Amino acid sequence: MADLKAEALGGGKVKLTWTTPADAARLHIKWADKPMVERAWPDKVESHANWWAATHVTGEPEPKPGGQSMVVEAVPVGTRCFAIRSFDGNNNRSDISNIGKVEVK
Repeated sequence: MADLKAEALGGGKVKLTWTTPADAARLHIKWADKPMVERAWPDKVESHANWWAATHVTGEPEPKPGGQSMVVEAVPVGTRCFAIRSFDGNNNRSDISNIGKVEVK
């Protein structure tokens, strides 16, 4: 997924939109205060967040091929970076999507 977008709605809510791949069996969405990478250690620890340590978003929608969206609630105020991964029926995970960066108010 390379088209993740994040839009601040106010009140700690963020709307995410993306295109889900046809083979997706489940989705995994996370946020952090810095852009996420697979592993931030050792050279990116100051500038990036580790995917595995980022905050998991609960209530991801069932994957449907094509455009999807969801509203994430109770996101703390500040700059937040969202990312998404999909998993196929054999539990193979995709790469981390592009980063959807947003200022939450």
